[in-house]
Amino acid sequence: MKERDKVCLLMWDEMLLQPHVDYDAKKKHILGFEDFGNKRRARFADHVLVFMIRGVQSGWKFPLVYYFCDGATKTDQLIEWVKDIAKIIIDSGLYLVAFVCNDGKRNLTAINKLKLESARLKLKQRQLYYGYITIKKQDIIPLYDPPCLIKSIRNNLLNNDLEFDVEEGEERKFASWEIIEQAHHMDLTHSTYRLMPKITAEHVIKNKIKKKKVKNAAQVLSMTMGGFIHHHTKLEEKKGRDTAEIILFFDRLFDSVNGHTLKPEKPLRVAISHNSPHFPFWERAVKRLQRMRFVDRKDKNQIRDSNVLKNWISTIGGLRKLWIILKAYEFKCLKPRILNLDSLQHFFGQIRSFGIRNTNPTCAEFESSFKTLLINNLTSPRTVENNSENKIDGSLLFTLKEFLNRKIESRYNDDLMLDLERPLDATHDYLNICNFIAAKILNNSRIKGCDTCKNLLADITKSELVSSNDLIETFRSAEDLLTSKMSGVCYVHHAALMLETELYIQMDLRWLNCPQHDVQLKKFLVSHVVTFYICKWCNSINDILTEKEHDDLK
Repeated sequence: MKERDKVCLLMWDEMLLQPHVDYDAKKKHILGFEDFGNKRRARFADHVLVFMIRGVQSGWKFPLVYYFCDGATKTDQLIEWVKDIAKIIIDSGLYLVAFVCNDGKRNLTAINKLKLESARLKLKQRQLYYGYITIKKQDIIPLYDPPCLIKSIRNNLLNNDLEFDVEEGEERKFASWEIIEQAHHMDLTHSTYRLMPKITAEHVIKNKIKKKKVKNAAQVLSMTMGGFIHHHTKLEEKKGRDTAEIILFFDRLFDSVNGHTLKPEKPLRVAISHNSPHFPFWERAVKRLQRMRFVDRKDKNQIRDSNVLKNWISTIGGLRKLWIILKAYEFKCLKPRILNLDSLQHFFGQIRSFGIRNTNPTCAEFESSFKTLLINNLTSPRTVENNSENKIDGSLLFTLKEFLNRKIESRYNDDLMLDLERPLDATHDYLNICNFIAAKILNNSRIKGCDTCKNLLADITKSELVSSNDLIETFRSAEDLLTSKMSGVCYVHHAALMLETELYIQMDLRWLNCPQHDVQLKKFLVSHVVTFYICKWCNSINDILTEKEHDDLK
């Protein structure tokens, strides 16, 4: 790998999951709880946080790690993970130069705390601080995802006016969503031919807007909309002119952070180079953003709870600093579209569309899809519902195919899911279950054909396979013991091994005294009983989770 190809960024984002528990027979634990790798907690996971690295030069990518969480990740935990993962990347020999995340409150707080730590470190070392995050002597630039920033501008504008070019003694200038609504209505009703055919109700009408779609936000804050408003004489002149001016400004600003080719699609929608127009534009843009503020639509007082303008300023400043760093690695150009969350959002889209369309997969489904996508090199070039405008996506840094020497087996022992829909409260249920377990054990290649084992597990007076009284009573006792222990171990790593150990310690298994298969017989019985119990327990918990979800939707 060339030195320039080692220059990379670290990005992270969260994805919603369906609360659901599943038994992983390979790892002998239950998926669906909070899982931080080195520790698990007794909370049902409904989010997954994924970290991905991406090459700044060629755009290669690799999903590094994921964590299952109950709710959005807590700030202190996020900071710990960011620092730990950054250290691993740096120690691997890669050159980590940037962090990329969305502008959510927890990310803002985490970035600010990391910057404060770095500022104190520089002060202690008697060095100047330039806004970097320093980890293992590596200066890393924090950037906020531009597609998220353009969505935030649109979302703030829905309910507030944007005042700009604020100067003492000057006439106030406001951009208003009301003008955008009027423009859309005029285009629908007053034109022989629509001038904005791509603009629909999902772009403009507040209760129909798809707020998570970047494409909709970018299209409504575009040259097409700005030009229509600017040239339409029937719109209120000053208010329309002001709104058009701010729309055209954000169209150019988004273009400047969205280029991916050396040949300009639009003046600023191009890769950054030494003499590109980005730098003089950004200098003017920062000054203009500093003189903007969102205000209440009625009283025109400033809205204090919006940080999106500051985040734009921070990201533009970060891009300017990043270019200085990249020149030291002999970069001739930089494709700014690489510096966003599109690759990770694309990955999420592939997870959701894997196999069947699944908007919120379970932890088990996510983990299975994650591994399969790594093995298959994330081969799908684009995802139908990808939340981005990205037309390019880098290749996977490497795949896991080289590590596979055998067929991938299912993680679940589906055979043991027999009759799990009925409660274990009747004698015939215990008998049926024990008959099934006895058949599984006696058909095992290590035991098959042993008359002693058959006499221990089955009633030899019956013509067909019927469990012995010892087996049925052992199963009853095991169920009581497992029920008393389950709540304390259900969420931990290797929970099944812990439950098996409890059965070995506390159950009287001396009746399983086959001279030839004593160890195997006990091992198989304990394993099957524990697996059956855990699967039954998971089904019961999932019924509760499903019922709760239905109640929440009412």
